[in-house]
Amino acid sequence: MNTKQIQYALALSEIRNFSQVAEKLGISQPALSKQIQHLETELQVKLFDRNHNPLALTPAGEFFVRRARELVYQEEQLCK
Repeated sequence: MNTKQIQYALALSEIRNFSQVAEKLGISQPALSKQIQHLETELQVKLFDRNHNPLALTPAGEFFVRRARELVYQEEQLCK
């Protein structure tokens, strides 16, 4: 897991659309999908339910997003 993957997952959890997130982040949609898939593989859980439109977080995804937001906040506090 790396910082970019966390940022991508957080953006996806907010916007809930791969194409829109990719455009916002300035990357291709396949690259975004690949990064999210790598993250899910590493964590051994699905974070997003791709069968919903818009995209939905799984229970594991909701937990991940809460913790990721805490981590980003703590990182920001350390940099002050």
